[in-house]
Amino acid sequence: MNHTIIKKILLLTAFCCLNIISKAQEITLNFYHGEWAEVAEKALNENKIIFVDVYADYCPPCKTMDRVVFSDQEVAMFQNEYFVNYKVNLSKREFEYFQSLHNITELPSLLYFTPKGELIRKETGCKDIPEFLGMSKQVLGTQATNVKLVGFNEKNKQYQELEKWYTNGKQSNSLILKGKQPDEMLREYAYLLKEYRLPYNRVINDYLKTQSNFKTATNRKLIYDFSNNIENNAIYQFVEDISYFKEQYGSNRINDKIKTAAYNSTIIALRERDFDLFKQVETLIVKSNIPNINEYLFYLQSIFYEGVNDWATYAKIAQKYITDQHVSDPEILNKVSYKFYQHVENKKLLEEAIKWMNKSVKIENEYENNAVLAWLYSKLGKNKKAQEYVLEAQNVLSKSKDGDYLFVARLKEKLAE
Repeated sequence: MNHTIIKKILLLTAFCCLNIISKAQEITLNFYHGEWAEVAEKALNENKIIFVDVYADYCPPCKTMDRVVFSDQEVAMFQNEYFVNYKVNLSKREFEYFQSLHNITELPSLLYFTPKGELIRKETGCKDIPEFLGMSKQVLGTQATNVKLVGFNEKNKQYQELEKWYTNGKQSNSLILKGKQPDEMLREYAYLLKEYRLPYNRVINDYLKTQSNFKTATNRKLIYDFSNNIENNAIYQFVEDISYFKEQYGSNRINDKIKTAAYNSTIIALRERDFDLFKQVETLIVKSNIPNINEYLFYLQSIFYEGVNDWATYAKIAQKYITDQHVSDPEILNKVSYKFYQHVENKKLLEEAIKWMNKSVKIENEYENNAVLAWLYSKLGKNKKAQEYVLEAQNVLSKSKDGDYLFVARLKEKLAE
């Protein structure tokens, strides 16, 4: 065997070994699969806290958490070391009890439990990696005093010094005497606030006011790290410089970040019934020009206008979205049409919903599609047509067994009166 062949074999062997090592080093976050009782038993045996990710198949921010946060190596290592991790999919009926028991109204919801199953903390909304790790570390710190987190005491001392400096009107103190400038201190304080899950938007805005060049490496990193809502001005600098960030991190990751910021601010606007803030969300989405922009904008508009019970506006935007975008997805048509049945009284709009559901039934002759169509006909007083689709819904159900029988049984009783 000549030297060239031997060299090629050695190179190939080395490449294979490196590939095996690389794959071995890819750590994934382990979510336990099983019944809740088994999760609790595992946590008790290992003396670990239970972390639960509550999500749904139809929730875009939940998918972002999976793709960005739970796939991160540092997150995976930390969660696997200190927690028993579990997923609850609200798209499955088997988890309805969990949703009711813990009053899950927003997704994603992130819950922490003691090994005995007692709720420690509940958070909602899409988090970025530092926020999520900070939250898990806080929970761990309150529950497991025997765990020593690296650098925890030093960070806590630094936080206390910066908090005192900031609340005293940013007056000189020992940190400045050590050579740290006010803008540097504001930046450090903002990062600590974020890690400790405390409000930081005001501090970020104060920091950005001190800067004249937002394209330095330090400022670009800060703008990227804090562009997770629109209540601080980092997101606007982020959008202005979006070509750079897409080149550095990739378009998909940047689009996810914009969606997360918009979603988080939508939830805040909903809680505070802040219509002005939500208008800013809509403006941000349009300006950012993300893929499938109309679909995501309608998703956010649905969350907000349903949440504030503004059904007139919801009906208007839903009709425009379905008409303009030529929506033919039976799931979307079904969901919107049923909300029309529940909350809309305008006959023209209800007739429009009937057209959508007739299209839906033609595409997928499923139980729920026929049932929603039956309810819509009933609301318009067209009982003969309603009865026709009640029978079709029951026929489909008898074959598939996939559906809530009571959904059409109540309508059948109503029509018989």
